[in-house]
Amino acid sequence: MSNQNEEFEQLKIDYIAAVPQIDELKSQLKILNKEQKKRSSDIQSYMQANDLTELDISGISFSRVEKTSVSINLQNLSEIIDDPSILEAFKAAHSSTKERLKVIRPKKRQRTSN
Repeated sequence: MSNQNEEFEQLKIDYIAAVPQIDELKSQLKILNKEQKKRSSDIQSYMQANDLTELDISGISFSRVEKTSVSINLQNLSEIIDDPSILEAFKAAHSSTKERLKVIRPKKRQRTSN
């Protein structure tokens, strides 16, 4: 077996071995984040009730900001733009393609050592 194959086999073993530890940490973090989100919501409610736009708590700044967003997608544009060639030109000019690695983990079945 070549050195590259041995390294890849060890990589697979290390990857699978780390999954349970990562899952445990994610679970703990999920609980903490949920608690912190509730606290943030309570701080926002307090700020609204007391008509505060900014608040500093031990160096952490909270500010109430209104933001307006506009949803633009090809369906919305096609309702406005009648010429399909203009729509395609817009799509070509404003599109990008990236490659990413998609990892699908099994939910309840036993993991194998493949």
